[in-house]
Amino acid sequence: MNGIKIVPAICFDYFTAVSLAFMIMGDGGKSSNGLTLHLESFSLHDKIFLINLFHIKFGIPFEIRERDRGYTVLHCRSEYMP
Repeated sequence: MNGIKIVPAICFDYFTAVSLAFMIMGDGGKSSNGLTLHLESFSLHDKIFLINLFHIKFGIPFEIRERDRGYTVLHCRSEYMP
């Protein structure tokens, strides 16, 4: 294994708000300025896929942020989290 997780395209059809909640519980965390998903095991392509999925299905805008040690996370600013 190369340590990279993949998001199958069919995920778009079956991903629900409950799926997002589980993803946040497993790989996410609240920060002082929003919500961060730590998905460093996913490729950039799959992170972009997830950003589009979250925006289209739930209207939640995430962005990619670079962290120290060169890995990236998905971040949603607090103003989008009522």
